[in-house]
Amino acid sequence: MMISFSLGPYQQNHEGENDIFYRLNHFTFNSLKTRVPANFPTYLEEVNLYQSIIAADMHIVCNRYNDLKNSDISEILFAMINRKPVVLLNFPIFAKDVNLFARDVIKNRLNKLLLCDITIFDRPDLQEFIRNATSQPINYMFTRHEEVLIRSRTRAHFRKLLSIGI
Repeated sequence: MMISFSLGPYQQNHEGENDIFYRLNHFTFNSLKTRVPANFPTYLEEVNLYQSIIAADMHIVCNRYNDLKNSDISEILFAMINRKPVVLLNFPIFAKDVNLFARDVIKNRLNKLLLCDITIFDRPDLQEFIRNATSQPINYMFTRHEEVLIRSRTRAHFRKLLSIGI
């Protein structure tokens, strides 16, 4: 089983998030840190991140201490469009600059997202939670219009990274 994480810069020193990797030692994690050529670090890191979301069985967003920003929202939508279960540690609070379409798509599907602070689980409970969450396929019931717009946002994100040369 593979799990992708959206950790954010604030997570590194908070109790619970670091320990979660220990408690999930029987699962395979997709690395968000990669060695890439100096001329395209951000682009290749983003490609690796999005490929890890596709390969993962589940996407976990550690949003305990921060608002969800556009990059978090894009990752969540990408996981959803690829029918991955998405776990949020807390109820989503959106940053002020988050795209309204993206915010509404997520708000309209809160009942399909798993809102659970998994950092409080011990290892067996956490592993059982993940097994249960990934045991059945998930359908977020996107309209064709929503699906096209989400995929277009993802493509535009990568085109922008290429155009600015990062």
